[in-house]
Amino acid sequence: MLIRGLAGGVLASAAVVFCAGCEPGASESSATAPAAFDFEEFQQQYAVKGRVTTVPVEGRPALDLMIHHQEIPEFVGKDGEIVGMGEMTMPFPRQAPGVSIASLEPGDPVEFTFRVRWSEGVPTYWISEIETLPEDADLGLRADPVSPPEPSGQEDG
Repeated sequence: MLIRGLAGGVLASAAVVFCAGCEPGASESSATAPAAFDFEEFQQQYAVKGRVTTVPVEGRPALDLMIHHQEIPEFVGKDGEIVGMGEMTMPFPRQAPGVSIASLEPGDPVEFTFRVRWSEGVPTYWISEIETLPEDADLGLRADPVSPPEPSGQEDG
């Protein structure tokens, strides 16, 4: 089922640039958009696949939705240049109005769209769409953090 919004350690240097705003306490306190939310203010949009690693838990507001996502070679940094972003696990604390993450569970394969706005060198990003994929979906991940390990080909005993 597709859920849509109303408006539709260091892993890599690009990840450092992007995740300058990923530090706990650096994000806005609300996980939903303000009443006067305007997607036109966002400069970039990325559609990626990944696997949910953590979901928010009632009573533990410090937990964000965490997704291990595929590489984003076309990611644009704070200076407007393409810097790329490596495959990584990162928090997505904000969702656009109408986007629900209530049915997500750790391990769920997903395809999602997030939008980015840079302000004073710090990114603000919102998930604008998210869809749960079939369990066997190809997520394009080199290091899938939740999938079972590959059989070694050796027998026990």
